[in-house]
Amino acid sequence: MVRQALVYAGGHLDRAGPLRQDPAWVADQLAQPETLIIPVWRSHNLIRGLGHNPPCPMVVTCPRDSASQIVDAASEMIFLGLDTDTAVFAADLSDHKKIDVIDLAGGGEFVDLRRVGPLMEPREAALMAYARGILHWHRHHRYCGQCGHATESRHGGHIRFCTNPACSRETF
Repeated sequence: MVRQALVYAGGHLDRAGPLRQDPAWVADQLAQPETLIIPVWRSHNLIRGLGHNPPCPMVVTCPRDSASQIVDAASEMIFLGLDTDTAVFAADLSDHKKIDVIDLAGGGEFVDLRRVGPLMEPREAALMAYARGILHWHRHHRYCGQCGHATESRHGGHIRFCTNPACSRETF
């Protein structure tokens, strides 16, 4: 019997719960030169080397020009956690044309992770799935399920908070 590895079970980030609650700390992480940004476009991950085995996920490091442009263009920037001491963010670029985002990130191709995830290293596949999943959640929870008002992202993107003072519902 052949055993298959659990492709998306390689999650390794420290979610840094107490730190993510400090907006100044989260913002400071984007200025660090080793910070990684994972671009996501309409639930597709940016991949290079599709013809290679394994394909390689594209990440952008800060504060390169393309990284600051990605941060500016993103509709959501979510702090995923720390990989040792390196902050990792997901950037939702779904509001832009695909070709513009690829140029902004410096190449690659946006691909459905289900197509390439099983070919990737489990650690990388898990990180791409985490970025894709949390941004999908944000795109589908922009309004409060209780009162219908707009919600805003807090705690580095792990809570959505209703902006209606009479409701103030937290979704996480």
